[in-house]
Amino acid sequence: MNLAIDIGNTKVKYGLFEKNELKQVFTESTSFLKSILSKYKIERAIMSRSGSRRSFQAIQTRLKKKRIKTIILTHKTKLPIKNLYKTPETLGTDRIAGSVAA
Repeated sequence: MNLAIDIGNTKVKYGLFEKNELKQVFTESTSFLKSILSKYKIERAIMSRSGSRRSFQAIQTRLKKKRIKTIILTHKTKLPIKNLYKTPETLGTDRIAGSVAA
């Protein structure tokens, strides 16, 4: 399974994927990741952060400890779209993820 993580200002959203199919969505706190990792065999993850740096660091640390290959979504991440934003480094990762999803 693969895990998509969106760290927002108030909640963390987790999406579990099997191949290209979204199987389950959770909107919980940072600590909920421990529960996910104990129930599911996660092979890869992608993280997007528009909120708390502390939550981001805590989740990133837990994924590293479990040796889960993780992509951190930024304006430099290779994507199937071209970012023509005038200042790409200021474009929020939530908007980048939404554009790719669309």
